[in-house]
Amino acid sequence: MYERENNKRINKISWKEILLIILFCFYVRSVNYLKKNISIKYDLVIPTNNINTFLNNKDYFKKFLKYSKIVLISPSSIVLNKTVDDSILFINEDSLIKKQKINEFLIKTRSFSTNRDGWYEQQFLKMAYSRICKNEYYLIWDCDTIPIKPIEMFENGKPIFGMKEEHHIPYFQTINRLFPLLNISNGSYISEHMIIKTQYMKNLIDQIEANTKLSGQTFWEKILMAIDGRNIHLSGFSEYELYGTYVDNIS
Repeated sequence: MYERENNKRINKISWKEILLIILFCFYVRSVNYLKKNISIKYDLVIPTNNINTFLNNKDYFKKFLKYSKIVLISPSSIVLNKTVDDSILFINEDSLIKKQKINEFLIKTRSFSTNRDGWYEQQFLKMAYSRICKNEYYLIWDCDTIPIKPIEMFENGKPIFGMKEEHHIPYFQTINRLFPLLNISNGSYISEHMIIKTQYMKNLIDQIEANTKLSGQTFWEKILMAIDGRNIHLSGFSEYELYGTYVDNIS
């Protein structure tokens, strides 16, 4: 009689244990699901001279991206005459970097002017935004493209890099002059958009400015000085390649 009652008690405990195991497994799966799908806040940062074009395409960004706010970096004349929209933060590009200073610097140091100063400026603006960004991450986006389907910027809480196979040699020559010890990837990080960890970009900029072997004071001056003179009036630098290579080496 005693043995039967004890066996019943053991059976009851076993069922409880099984139920607890099932509940625990369900809990772990639920937590992992939430971690994978948690919404990480980031700013959507777009340097542009054509705000109206962006506003016409704004719904695509709203539909397919999970940003916290849109930041448009534009010339002062455009910002002053902007279309009022509370969901968009307009920033005067001169508050970050002045295009005129880039041109003046090139004339002074390289003895020529180039119509590529604006092209370089929009890259430097994306980098400089890290110094005023309040979020842990921000997304840089080329103004001549729009998303046409949902794009996830994170997987399991980690940023996703979009890779391509192109390899524009001048980009990597510039990177080698800025950071001689970095290993260069076989692929390319250029993908028209990139999620940036704010602190990483700040550190990258600080390290460039601390490089006494390069002429110039600001990070963008030193980058311009690192570009081969034969390429500076063409395509001698990519913020995508630099940041992607830098992060790949430190993570």
